[in-house]
Parts: sequence; structure tokens; C-alpha cells
Amino acid sequence: MFKLLERFIMKCPICGMMYVPEYSKDVRAHRIYHDKVVNGVYARKIKSDKIFWEKSDYRITVVNYFSSTVQKRRAEEAGLLEHRDTPFDFAPYHSKEDLDKRNVHLFLLSRKIRIIGLLILEKRTHVQKFT
Repeated sequence: MFKLLERFIMKCPICGMMYVPEYSKDVRAHRIYHDKVVNGVYARKIKSDKIFWEKSDYRITVVNYFSSTVQKRRAEEAGLLEHRDTPFDFAPYHSKEDLDKRNVHLFLLSRKIRIIGLLILEKRTHVQKFT
């Protein structure tokens, strides 16, 4: 049965998503995901953004535990896309994380209305290096 399905399933060479081109819901889901991978997460500037730096079309916003739910969800979505480039099997940030001693801060680089970069900083009492 799976051999039969393999004829209908396509893998996008750019975003890596597998979908069935003959199924309209799959095509729509692929179009949305592909757009995020290629152009970044959609994130229009809002009043509650804590803008750290801004110059022409670029800006850096800070997201932490006290940020709004909208900001945390955008950071989580950007983190999930960034996760594609790492060997880890877990997402780098979750919007519902509790406040803890790490004091996590995310810096989101945006160009116009898209998040194109992410930096996560947290306090550590010690650092380990494995070779």
C-alpha cells in the first residue's frame, strides 16, 4: 500500500515538506509552510513589541516571560522553523514555559513584516563543553 502512495506523494526540494499535489488541502498547507520557510514568519509590527533596535526595514524585538502571548507565539513559530537547521529533537523555545532562573530572552530580527532571525539567550550557572 505504501508503494502505491509513494507515486502520489511529492517532497518539495526547497522546504522539505511532503504533500499530495492532487489534494487541495495539502497544496494549501504546503504553500503556507513553504512561504514561511522561504520568507520568514509573518509578524506585523504591533504596539506591544519591545523594539531593541530599528533601522530602515530592519528591527530587533525582545521577547521574554513577561511579553504578550502574541509575541511569545511568534517567537515559538520562528523557533520551530529555526529548529529545521539543528540536530536536536526538541524545539528551542515554547511560548508556555514557566518563569525560571534561566531568565530566557529571545531576540527576533525582522525585515519589514517577516521574522528572519532568532537568538535565544539564557542565564546559566555553569557551562559544560563536551568534545
